[in-house]
Amino acid sequence: MCIISKKIIVSYMLHRLGSTIQEVSQM
Repeated sequence: MCIISKKIIVSYMLHRLGSTIQEVSQM
């Protein structure tokens, strides 16, 4: 359970990071 939730958190953080980078590069 812990490993699965960690994977979800990591993938979510990477997704948020990618979205932020896209927004910054668009400005």
